[in-house]
Amino acid sequence: MINEEQMASMLRAVDRAKQAGAAVLTGGVRVTGPGYDGGYFVAPTILEHVGASDDISQTELFGPITILYRVKDFEEAIALANDSPFGLTAAVHTRDINRAMTFVGRIQSGVAVVNGGTYAASRTCRLAASSSRAMGGARRGRRPLMCIPI
Repeated sequence: MINEEQMASMLRAVDRAKQAGAAVLTGGVRVTGPGYDGGYFVAPTILEHVGASDDISQTELFGPITILYRVKDFEEAIALANDSPFGLTAAVHTRDINRAMTFVGRIQSGVAVVNGGTYAASRTCRLAASSSRAMGGARRGRRPLMCIPI
């Protein structure tokens, strides 16, 4: 983390999520020991059993924390993703080109990634289906950029 305050903020967010019922699958702690002395390192953290309206789901964290949401199907996944106040990038992993294109057409984000990470418009992907929603200026009803890793 950039400083001790940011590190403490991330650890408090994880603690509040745990108090609200979240399970920590990995991480959620400060990393210490040889090579980490004098730094503000938070272990990469995965949480589950977190609601979409929980504080940690509605806060832009800027730390190594992600949440695993379990959904019953593709429709619920799209609805959950589109219910977020954030919308810079979104990704789908699939072998089905129709599902990929449905995702790209329905997701409300600045960049939609197919079979890759949510790393926005990096130099390692080709962009297609551009629109004015790019880079976080998401507006409902417009198509995102699509990133296909190369």
